[in-house]
Amino acid sequence: MISSRTRSISPTFLKALIGSSIVHLGLIAYGTYQDAHSSVKYTDVDYVVFSDAARMMWTGPGVGSEIAGQDKDGSSQGLWGGSWLGSPYTRSTYRYTPLLAVLMLPNYLVHPAFGKIVFSACDVLIGYLLYLLFPPSCSVQTWSSTPANDERHRNESTILTTDETNSSSGQTGIINNNKKSANSPRKGFSSNLESSTIWISALWLFNPVPLNISTRGSSESLLGALILTSLYLFESSPNLFSASSLTRSQAWASVALGLAVHLKIYPVLYAFAVLGFLGRNERTILGRLGVCRGGIEFGVISAGTFGFVTLGCWLIWGYPAIYHPYLYHLTRLDHRHNFSPYFYPIYLLSSTNLSFSSNPSALIKLLRSSLTSFVPQLGLSFGLSWWLGSRGEMALAWGLGTMAFVCFNKVITSQYFICWILGELVSDYR
Repeated sequence: MISSRTRSISPTFLKALIGSSIVHLGLIAYGTYQDAHSSVKYTDVDYVVFSDAARMMWTGPGVGSEIAGQDKDGSSQGLWGGSWLGSPYTRSTYRYTPLLAVLMLPNYLVHPAFGKIVFSACDVLIGYLLYLLFPPSCSVQTWSSTPANDERHRNESTILTTDETNSSSGQTGIINNNKKSANSPRKGFSSNLESSTIWISALWLFNPVPLNISTRGSSESLLGALILTSLYLFESSPNLFSASSLTRSQAWASVALGLAVHLKIYPVLYAFAVLGFLGRNERTILGRLGVCRGGIEFGVISAGTFGFVTLGCWLIWGYPAIYHPYLYHLTRLDHRHNFSPYFYPIYLLSSTNLSFSSNPSALIKLLRSSLTSFVPQLGLSFGLSWWLGSRGEMALAWGLGTMAFVCFNKVITSQYFICWILGELVSDYR
């Protein structure tokens, strides 16, 4: 478990950060060249959508109609909207929070590559947060610190103290020697752990998949940076094993998680890990489910952050700010560029050549429902997150919960592999 003290960056890891930043900038420059000289574009089509949505937001309603596929129905405004501000949802296929279009405004006002630089910076930030999450050094005892292990260690210390009092001087020397060796790091353990930490961070910083995704203009690294910031703030709390009340660090972690859920809805699964973690020492069923002082404070702060930001977007941009980022994905069926295990069933059900009876059975209706795939996905990812969190394994719960969610998602594109890689690296924390 990491401590709340400030951790200095090793010169080797600093070189890795600088090297990764240079590689990101080089790929952005290369992408600009390829876009200008090749019919095969380097820039992701989603980045074009971001930029178009930002331009429509800045230029106001009714402007930008020359863009192919413009969705006229997406231009409705909320109670606070008006002629002073356009809607990003006038751009067809824009299925994200309006705040992402706000962040991309410099793409139109400053330089088209601004968003890629932001996403690349978040990519490097993720590598830095991975470095901070792993302890710089630890002993054999603290490396697998859980509430059960902590209690067992205290009992062993009490027995050892009693034995020392009742033992002869020779026996005491032997016991003290064993105690010293048990509580001190193994020889070379700290340096090996530091090297392993750098390697794990480097697996992200120089991984070709995140490098390609972020420099092409995908926003997944922005979400990943928010998620890891939240996890780091939870893990760095000085009273990590107390559920009585949230610390300031844990409160800011709740805010970061609420913002992450606003960007994309799936980080809500981490809330189950946090609730299980905060209620792991409670004796009642409700307490173990997170209905305790710390769990209630966490729920109010994180849900309040999500609700406040989402409500503000609804007041300005209206119903499209709720439908496109969240509700649309409940009924989305996409059989193209899809690596999901549900790819083929979705493809068959979407085929016009298939004919069902005019009165299909309940089983056929259930299989054809776009909501059916959520049952194993949410059941496994939410249940796994809470179970591991209740065992004191916060980072492992977040990592494996992410991998389970992605594995059983009904739509998996190349961007989802970032979530998989990040979940795997976070799981290595244990």
